[in-house]
Amino acid sequence: MTLTDPGLDRGYVLHRYAYRETSLILQVWTEKHGRVGLVAKGARRPKSASRSLLVPFQPLALSWFGRGELRTLKSAEPAAAAATPLRGASLMSGFYLSELLLKLTHRDDPHEGLFAAYDAAIGELRSVSRALLSSPGELRERELGERTREAALAIETVLRRSCSAWASTTSADATMCTVLIRSTKPRSMRWGRSG
Repeated sequence: MTLTDPGLDRGYVLHRYAYRETSLILQVWTEKHGRVGLVAKGARRPKSASRSLLVPFQPLALSWFGRGELRTLKSAEPAAAAATPLRGASLMSGFYLSELLLKLTHRDDPHEGLFAAYDAAIGELRSVSRALLSSPGELRERELGERTREAALAIETVLRRSCSAWASTTSADATMCTVLIRSTKPRSMRWGRSG
């Protein structure tokens, strides 16, 4: 899908939670508007078209209306073909990047360079997930441990690159971002263990 409509903005869902009986509150990271809070009315209904779209790490084309801190989602469409889901350490790292964006950015403060870095990092995490799943048959425990360590190193590289990109687009210090990554990295990634 091409974003020819000027009202559409590329974005990702960073966080979502239930609101009332049938709606969701979303925190989305967009290319042109930065972090935006949205209400997706009716998105939790069983037959809602957007129910399966409004998930983390799915590239979206979004439009909304309203003013204030919480706006109303008008439309959400996939911005790319079906995205490979993240798994294992890649999934945890993706949630990690999303949490960093939630904690370290302000609403309505666009950072196109940071959006590009996040988009690239999610793409690389997808390729790490695909690489871990590509080996045929059952992996022995030792091979799985080696692949987990390799994936953890690849993921840490992605996180560091994203951190550098974030620091270059904001006035923040790159060491602060690196310290945050080290202090909040899941234990299984710190030591190369799975689970």
